[in-house]
Amino acid sequence: MGYARGNDKDGTLRKHALIVLDWIYRLNPPHTQGVKSYFGLGLNYDVYTTGKVGGSLGGQGFYGVEGEAGEGNLYAEVGYGAIRTGFSPAYVGLMAVLGYRI
Repeated sequence: MGYARGNDKDGTLRKHALIVLDWIYRLNPPHTQGVKSYFGLGLNYDVYTTGKVGGSLGGQGFYGVEGEAGEGNLYAEVGYGAIRTGFSPAYVGLMAVLGYRI
């Protein structure tokens, strides 16, 4: 699941609820200690956007690093992505994600 927000070409603020599916290729052997890196590609589907229902398929490419933190992993990613509404121009640009995976 994902959430994004931004202004469309007319300056109208739109909020997006997304379903995201990613494929990740790890650049380190499985049992490497410390910080590990990976890159990935993914698809997203805009389930709902402000004032409209459903959108279209979009995608993203990214590079990330992760390390153990407590019971899970702390990770950070940077990349480039596109969200397509199906009725207006695509939202494209840089993305940054910080998260905790259990």
